[in-house]
Amino acid sequence: MIRNARYQLDGSIDRLLIVSDIHGFVRPLEVFDALHDAMGGRSQIVFNGDMCNPGLWPAEAMQWIRRNAGELAVLGNHDEDVLQGAAAGSEGDHLHFTEAGADQRFSDEARDYLRRLRHRLVLSWRSKRIVLMHGHINADDKAVSWRASPEEQCAHFVESDADLCIMSHTHYAYVRQHAGTICANTGSMSLPFIRVQDEHGLHLHSGKAEIGPDDDVRCSFLVVTAPDGELQVEIVRFDYDRQAELQDHLQTSSPLPDMLTKELLAMCSGIWKV
Repeated sequence: MIRNARYQLDGSIDRLLIVSDIHGFVRPLEVFDALHDAMGGRSQIVFNGDMCNPGLWPAEAMQWIRRNAGELAVLGNHDEDVLQGAAAGSEGDHLHFTEAGADQRFSDEARDYLRRLRHRLVLSWRSKRIVLMHGHINADDKAVSWRASPEEQCAHFVESDADLCIMSHTHYAYVRQHAGTICANTGSMSLPFIRVQDEHGLHLHSGKAEIGPDDDVRCSFLVVTAPDGELQVEIVRFDYDRQAELQDHLQTSSPLPDMLTKELLAMCSGIWKV
């Protein structure tokens, strides 16, 4: 069942910063903090899901989200996996980069925070209605693929009475107009990728045949402003030391699990190999 929350935001806030898909990495957060500090004015950070797996610092990522976004946070598919694993119980010591390992490293307060999060946030800000969902399920509780193109994702998540619908999950950032509503994807703070390689070949996440201006392998987040009362959405790109992250993982576990290897290769290349 989809769980919802609604919040009225202070109109004196200068901008909303929408981040997602941190996946337990802290180096991107350090870069983001520096960018945020340089902005000046008053910002509100909103988290749009997936705080852990496969990064090595799930507890630190959780602390950052609680400190910066608070209740303005959405459940992602990996976050739900943590909750389901905790409910089922797990024995033994699990590695940091797994959902079970993240749960073992969360404090009781952190687990309570995770349980309170919702699938869908509706924000009212400066007379505008902004709807956020991570992207793995829609408002009708139907699963949506992480391989969905922007057009497919917009069709699943657009709400006619919303001024802005924000999704994540695909790790591919974009801003589109769809049926009169702005639809945007945050991309990923840690693991952006623009292409998927499977047995049929290489497919662009954009859904197009050729590389375009949005096909950028850098990390990203969204900045939402409302000059003159109209919403504007900007994709902000940045990068961090991905090779250092890769080396940290190589020193932690050898050999690496197959899925983790795919994720780390995607982190460094922007190509997800199915």
